[in-house]
Amino acid sequence: MSKHIPFQNFIGFTLLNKKIIMKKTLILFLMLAFSFSIKGQDPKVPRPIYFFLGIGLPIIKVRDEAHSSLKYQGFMPTLRVGYEEITEKHVSRIAVSASFGTASPKTYPKPQQNVSNLEVNNIQVNYTYYQRSGAFDTPQGINEGWNRYLGGAFTMTIDMRSYNLPSNNLLGYQVNASLNVGGFIQKKLDAKWRFNYEAFTPVLSYALRPSYMGMIPMKGGDFNAKSVFSNGKIVTINKLFRFYNRFSFDQTINDHHQRRLNYSWDFHSNTVSKPLKSIVAGLGYESLFKM
Repeated sequence: MSKHIPFQNFIGFTLLNKKIIMKKTLILFLMLAFSFSIKGQDPKVPRPIYFFLGIGLPIIKVRDEAHSSLKYQGFMPTLRVGYEEITEKHVSRIAVSASFGTASPKTYPKPQQNVSNLEVNNIQVNYTYYQRSGAFDTPQGINEGWNRYLGGAFTMTIDMRSYNLPSNNLLGYQVNASLNVGGFIQKKLDAKWRFNYEAFTPVLSYALRPSYMGMIPMKGGDFNAKSVFSNGKIVTINKLFRFYNRFSFDQTINDHHQRRLNYSWDFHSNTVSKPLKSIVAGLGYESLFKM
């Protein structure tokens, strides 16, 4: 007998499933990271593979014209976990992040009564790989000078926004999977500190974002995921533009532990349907543990 999901419970049902998916995805990636580090380990050559766990408190600014003409702004507490490897020849990283927050509309002049807030939930899975570009700056390679890497990233984003508006168009979401080009720069500052900069932008993407979400696609009374994802499109930078960049400073505590202070700025524009633009920017902290 089919199980029905009432419309009013759809948001909570979806968020619950997102948390379950996030947990399973995180476990899978950590298992892969551990297996790769063991498989490729040469006992004569130490490999700088680190597991990292971090938090952030970025500010989000968003305008989604499919639901409201207002600009919303708020905080998005973020948890980020994954692993990375930085060598003379390449940089590779797998990261999973989850963000949950609330944004309020920015209206001028301010209304006499409270305006409904916007709840934002975001999950991202990123795999980045950069290859060393040019000759080593010094005989020590990565230890001195500016180290430049070129490559790209595969990114997947699941973004959901819940609007408390006086209509049945309450739920906005998007699913994006992108192939990106980018670069990574690193410089050792002294015996303990290192500077990093990373940036990438998509060239080809799968983008799913309905302009109106008043009715959930159903089939025989059940939620129909196939109908939802079949509405996605393959697009280029003219429909889905993103520019992600991050500055970070790494401090070596000992041979097995590092700290990272970072600032990221992420601009996103989706015009597959009605325009959606957002900026997520803020500070973060990560601890890195050698595997």
